[in-house]
Amino acid sequence: MKINVVIIIVLLMALITSAAATAENLRENPETKVMVMSPSTSSTSTFTTTDLDTISKEQIVSTILGSGVTVKDIRVTGANTAIGTFSDTESVLGIEQGIILSTGDIAYTSGPNNADDTTKAHGLAGDTDLDGLVPEYETHDATILEIDFIPEGSQLEFNYVFGSEEYNEYVDTNFNDVFGFFLNGQNIALIPGTNEPVAINNVNLNKSSAYYKDNDFGDLNPIPYNTELDGFTSVLTATGQVTPSEVNTIKIAIADSGDFWYDSAVLIEANSFSSADFFLTPESATNNVGETHEVTAKLVESTQNGVFPIVGENVNFEIISGPNAGKAGSDVTDLKGLATWSYTSSTPGTDTIKAFVDSTTYPYMVSNEITKKWVGEQNNAEVPEFPTIALPVLAIIGIALFFQRRN
Repeated sequence: MKINVVIIIVLLMALITSAAATAENLRENPETKVMVMSPSTSSTSTFTTTDLDTISKEQIVSTILGSGVTVKDIRVTGANTAIGTFSDTESVLGIEQGIILSTGDIAYTSGPNNADDTTKAHGLAGDTDLDGLVPEYETHDATILEIDFIPEGSQLEFNYVFGSEEYNEYVDTNFNDVFGFFLNGQNIALIPGTNEPVAINNVNLNKSSAYYKDNDFGDLNPIPYNTELDGFTSVLTATGQVTPSEVNTIKIAIADSGDFWYDSAVLIEANSFSSADFFLTPESATNNVGETHEVTAKLVESTQNGVFPIVGENVNFEIISGPNAGKAGSDVTDLKGLATWSYTSSTPGTDTIKAFVDSTTYPYMVSNEITKKWVGEQNNAEVPEFPTIALPVLAIIGIALFFQRRN
């Protein structure tokens, strides 16, 4: 009996050692095989997905775009099961509906969390733009959605969440899964207040932790969130400037980094693509030196339900070039979304003026540039000193008194 127990223990230890070695070998040699590890479906979850095998790319895009946008072209790169739509009545990740892109299978995002290494590897290529965000690593299994569109407004923003199975054990390693929102070539998926991309090594328990929610299998008991993801960000907002009435491009991309294993996903809220118009008027004007010129900023938001004024936002005005460069002022938008600023010039020339909004709700918004031309002579005359003006005045008074006395 004792011998049998010893044999069983030895066999179990051998199996555990072999499994650990296999996992490590997969990390070191991702090209050796494609591994599929799906989460258990024994417990219910309100998180459901529909991938590209069932719906079209046009249906996916229509889920996130609001009004004021005309779609010209859509391109998808990656596995069909790695992109689609989702619905979650519990709003576990802070978003109830939207689209989802994954490095593996979008269905694996559904809870409960009962594995620390949920993976579906497709063996596909990475993405050069994502490689640029983590230049020390190579990306794999990229899923990419590209949209060419014509916006009516000048600002684009949307809400999103990023999560991964790489948390927490592979933080600060070369398995730095990454994603990006490349708006006209520039990544706008940044940690708030920084220029750092949102990635495993940049948002975690130790870094930018205010934006991170821990859900690690094996570390927490009970596991707080009903999703397979071992960690994910809070709901973040991406904001960027677009060119109205012209074709703009956004590229949404996510990829494994370092190898093909352990899924990551990015979720974008339905209808959260909104276009805010931020314009200065008049676009050009001419005033005489010494007159007062007033500029007006209009701040409105285009949504699927119409266009609405943005009230109570602080607008900063600044002259960025010209004879009055450096002059600045501010005003708060009223019930019509309007803010005004007035100034005058004592010097002829042409000023260039811009306005800025930088708040939690509308960060880094910049208006169009307008010009103001000042004409006329430079108003730099000074009141003469007493002797210069007094002598002619006294002479006139003296002559008047002289003729009065004669009379």
